Amino acid sequence: MLRLCRWLPSLEWGQMGQDAKASPRGDRLIQYQQLRHRQRATAGAILKSSSPSCGKLRLRCESLPVAAPPLLVMETYLLLKLRPQLITPEAFQPFGQVVFATQDGKGYDAIDAQLQLQNGIPRFYIMRLHQRGLRFDRITRHQQVTQCLGALNGQSWFLAVAAPGTAAIPDLETITAFEIPGNCFVKLEIGTWHAGPYFTVPTVDFYNLELSDTNVVDHETCNLMTTQGVEYEIVVAAP
Repeated sequence: MLRLCRWLPSLEWGQMGQDAKASPRGDRLIQYQQLRHRQRATAGAILKSSSPSCGKLRLRCESLPVAAPPLLVMETYLLLKLRPQLITPEAFQPFGQVVFATQDGKGYDAIDAQLQLQNGIPRFYIMRLHQRGLRFDRITRHQQVTQCLGALNGQSWFLAVAAPGTAAIPDLETITAFEIPGNCFVKLEIGTWHAGPYFTVPTVDFYNLELSDTNVVDHETCNLMTTQGVEYEIVVAAP
């Protein structure tokens, strides 16, 4: 599999070449990962792999059975680069709520998390996640619960989301990445597609409110690579 890519500067918008495509929202950039070749030969090895930098190829050998017939499979997919926006209640509204601290004694109102936990036993716990990079090709939704997520220790993190809907595949045009500071949490509406949490430090602890069996009976995942031929990367600006 030879992956030949054109690298386009994700944050240097004035330097995009003719092959770049930016969405009208301006928060994403399409990087083409083209000509993924998978080739089998009758003897020996196939040279395959890629480099994360433009135009530089790194080679890896894979031995295949001598009896394998010659075969060339051409595959093309898109790597969509998402530039995250700092979360606000207004920007996150199509996907759920973002909840910040309020003064003690304030009464319950619409800015509090509007929860739906009636379909099972609520589970509130702390989950420890280890850094998994910033790329994803799968996105998940829960149809029975409003999930809440927040980071401990004031750690910022990233989440990609897509609007709820009845289709088995999310609307790619609605997939948006958010940077979420460590002084708030998010509540995902029922059916909101989400990928993450993602972060750049080695380990982050998150508090998570869902149902006791959410990950068993209410965990619908869409493989974007196999269904849509796309992969996403959240592009984080250098500090």
